[in-house]
Order: sequence, then structure tokens, then C-alpha cells
Amino acid sequence: MNAVTKAQEKAEPIEVVQEEDGRITAPQPAPATQPKKKKNNMRVVLMLVLPLALAAGGTWWWITSGRYQETEDAYLQQP
Repeated sequence: MNAVTKAQEKAEPIEVVQEEDGRITAPQPAPATQPKKKKNNMRVVLMLVLPLALAAGGTWWWITSGRYQETEDAYLQQP
């Protein structure tokens, strides 16, 4: 069994219609329609929320980072 035979086995027969005036016609294939694109809401949310969250986290880290030395015994090491 070769590829041509397999393809012929899988092929569906085409129904032919004979018109009243004697013409023989075959059904036309359905027009190809492109699937509708779904709007991905999660993608939009991530594109808006993720940069804002990163900016807020970076601002919080910059404000609370160790720019100032604190101690309870008033001894700071000088450079």
C-alpha cells in the first residue's frame, strides 16, 4: 500500500447534482473563513499592572534602602 492508495481511501466521494436542464454540477467548497481573534484580557492586565507594580516596588526599595545608617549605641564606622 503506497501513499496514493492511502490518500484515495481517505478521500470522501463528491456528490454530483444533475440540474433540470441537463447540466451536471458539483457543490462549491465553503469559503475559507478566518477564525475570530479572542481579546486576551489577561495580557492587557499584565501589560498595565506589571510595570506599575515594578515601579511601586522599586520606589519602596529606594526609599527604605540603607541610605542612612542607624544605630542604638551611637557608634558609626567612618570610611
